[in-house]
Amino acid sequence: MADGHLNQCKQCVKERKKAYHTREKEKIQANNKVYYEANKEQLNKNMRSYYETNKEQIIEQHRGYVKENEDKVREYNKEYRKTNLVALNKQANIRWQKRRANKIGVDENYTKEDREYTMELFNQQCACCGSTENLCIDHHYPLSKGYALTRTNAVVLCNSCNCKKSNKQPRHFYTADQLSVITEILNPHSQTNE
Repeated sequence: MADGHLNQCKQCVKERKKAYHTREKEKIQANNKVYYEANKEQLNKNMRSYYETNKEQIIEQHRGYVKENEDKVREYNKEYRKTNLVALNKQANIRWQKRRANKIGVDENYTKEDREYTMELFNQQCACCGSTENLCIDHHYPLSKGYALTRTNAVVLCNSCNCKKSNKQPRHFYTADQLSVITEILNPHSQTNE
């Protein structure tokens, strides 16, 4: 209104807004998504800045929420682990590989983009048995022998084949045909890494 007052009480305005958001939920979500995509970098920058400025307060609020809602958080985490087990295992495997490389003294900078590249290179299937289940990235030439994980030293294996390969040199694990195919996929000159 012109005088700055509304002709409805706060409760009525609140209920009207709630009804609008319920009725137009999909439209609002679509608009928010468009806005986010158009302003992604700035929004992420603002969120990082806010977090850095209020880090201790945010952590304290989170701890308080977890403490007050232990059962709810435990149930959520349990359900999340069930539905995201494969992704969580991949993340744990990546962390484990980095720790292992650091312990051996090998500098590995194998990124998410490198993983995607390797998966595409091997058509999302195990280089040994052809399985498409429980895939992971393995060092073609073993980390224990000082070889870092790189685009030319990464092979897709299923968990079973990866465990069987362990830290064997490629020539001691793959058949001659498999080794020839893998070598050609990775790099025609990679045979010299023996």
